[in-house]
Amino acid sequence: MFKRSPSGFYNAPVTKSILIGTVSISLLTSILNWKKYLHLQLFPHVVSQHQFWRLFVSQLAFTRSGEVLLGSLLIYQARLLERLYGSAKYASFLLLSLALSTAIQCLTLAAGRSYLKAIPPGPYAVIFSALFQYYRMVPAVYSFKIGKIPVGDKAAVYILAFQLILSRSPMSLIASISGLIVGTLYNANIGGVKRWRIPIFFSRLCSQYIFPLVKSMPPARSNLPSRPGRASPSSEPSTPTPEANPATVVRETFSSTLTEDTLGTDPVQVEELQHMFEHLPREVIVRVLAISNNDLNAAAAALLEVST
Repeated sequence: MFKRSPSGFYNAPVTKSILIGTVSISLLTSILNWKKYLHLQLFPHVVSQHQFWRLFVSQLAFTRSGEVLLGSLLIYQARLLERLYGSAKYASFLLLSLALSTAIQCLTLAAGRSYLKAIPPGPYAVIFSALFQYYRMVPAVYSFKIGKIPVGDKAAVYILAFQLILSRSPMSLIASISGLIVGTLYNANIGGVKRWRIPIFFSRLCSQYIFPLVKSMPPARSNLPSRPGRASPSSEPSTPTPEANPATVVRETFSSTLTEDTLGTDPVQVEELQHMFEHLPREVIVRVLAISNNDLNAAAAALLEVST
């Protein structure tokens, strides 16, 4: 179910950095017995003792091995968003999610002071803010039935998310809901938040000194035949037809003079795909949709491959 695009962290340095950082800090805090410093508690830590650093460190790491495993799998799956957004926009989105969700959690603790004590440590909010975008932007490629119940290929991701929500319920539920709220606000572009980007100097600093350390190579492409009966790799390779790989065809026909009218695409489907893949030119989306015979799910899967 997790095979939705090339595996690994190619074109996803932000995701790889966050995953390494989350696992490393979680392990370090466990070894050094620093777990007690990670949870977010307004009274007395922040308000009375002025431990404002808790506002930042509370979402840096988990304190339980099960949470680390579930969180790591969800962070890894969110690499699809980075490939869709681009690293700069994705990093900006995560920082916004961190800041806004922390503010929401503080307001919640203040409002429920008598019965809400502390928010458990871990990037719950950031993960669920990203999951909301994953739900909105990454289409289902296929579905199947368990009995009479239809199940999409994204079901495994949602099952993991549900387990993470319940890991420290009810407080983990509050942390997760704060992330979903931020994801909703971002998707609705309240206050023009989608336009905000991290400072250029910081982006260049990461590009020059951090991302090269976590750079991943492109996934290897197999030369084996994809269907029984085809020639072996040692035989003369056959020329792929346009129907065999829509993403490849789009790259090769970028300069084509075909228009939307001649391709016969559905304008409504084109607009929907444009909303999902804002960074891709409209002509690319039109050609992929045409090659996919106006199958929206197949076109979305091909566009996801183009994005990688």
